[in-house]
Amino acid sequence: MLAEVRQPQPEPRKVRKAVAALRGFLVPIATTAARQEVQELAQHGIDNLNHAIGM
Repeated sequence: MLAEVRQPQPEPRKVRKAVAALRGFLVPIATTAARQEVQELAQHGIDNLNHAIGM
């Protein structure tokens, strides 16, 4: 992708295809990371509630 983008006149089709491939690679990683972060925040909230009510 970088090689194509650096060309004086990059081919839009190649750039779009490369960006789509990169997106396909990164989206699942980002989704998993976000899901894990949300789970950790939820667990932290539950722990704080349990502590507050003396459990």
